[in-house]
Amino acid sequence: MACFNQQFQTHSSFVNCEVLALNQQQLDITDCDAVERVIKQLQPDYVINTAAYTAVDEAEEHIDLAYAVNHQGAQNLAIACNNIGATLFHLSTDYVFSGNKLTEYVEDDIPAPVNVYGASKLAGENAVKQHNPKHIIVRTAWLFSEYGDNFVRTMLKLAGRENLDVVDDQMGKPTYAGDLGVAIFQMIIQLNSNTNAQQQSLIKQNNDLYGVYHFSGLHQVSWYQFAQCIFAKLAEVGSTSPSQLNLPKVQPIDSRHYQTKAVRPKNSRLNCDKIAKHFGILPNDWSLALTRVVTAIWTQK
Repeated sequence: MACFNQQFQTHSSFVNCEVLALNQQQLDITDCDAVERVIKQLQPDYVINTAAYTAVDEAEEHIDLAYAVNHQGAQNLAIACNNIGATLFHLSTDYVFSGNKLTEYVEDDIPAPVNVYGASKLAGENAVKQHNPKHIIVRTAWLFSEYGDNFVRTMLKLAGRENLDVVDDQMGKPTYAGDLGVAIFQMIIQLNSNTNAQQQSLIKQNNDLYGVYHFSGLHQVSWYQFAQCIFAKLAEVGSTSPSQLNLPKVQPIDSRHYQTKAVRPKNSRLNCDKIAKHFGILPNDWSLALTRVVTAIWTQK
């Protein structure tokens, strides 16, 4: 989740604590001994696992690698965190669901992944639950940011095409990575304040807060509608340099006519009522962040 990692570091000043971000070279989460050694050495109060194998189509052919990162890596972190009493935040995905439900998915809905990526992420969730009771699993969907590879950057790369076909029968609620980072920091602040209170009732309240949560943006769209929003923002941003602007004609298509190695869920809408009830965290209007993201990416060209 490269688009989230950089965003998370950007928002680290949101909390009054030391934040240490380790990249893959500094800590390979698939290396059990390395994970145990580093976690024991650093003695963190909270660990946030943003590492994941997210190449959905490639995962169909590289099954072992997907499971090594998404399952075994998560398990290694859960065990190491449990050994020192640290809380593990584990990022997961809407892809643990089949997408066949007609309404928004809630946390207690039964997972039924339709591709290897989703299955490997579900295995990671189960490992975290099994090996560390002090866990918070945050499922999110359709992440976008000015950093890393994501749908917004892809659309802007294709802005010079004359025509562009985009799937219109897969629905979701885009999530700005910065909003996700702030949400996780808000959760940490509340957990930390309860722990520091040294009151048994509040510490028990923390135990009630552990579990699975959904967090995504506010409004639902299809990929086609999201693409339209992106190019509408680009029209505003690029209006000062019309020579660089050549917007494609975006056409909606059925996913049956856009063949991929991995099947995608048609319904990726996540219900966020639980995180609002337990932490007071509400979803944000992603269109506001989209303006900033499009501006940042486009001005880098």
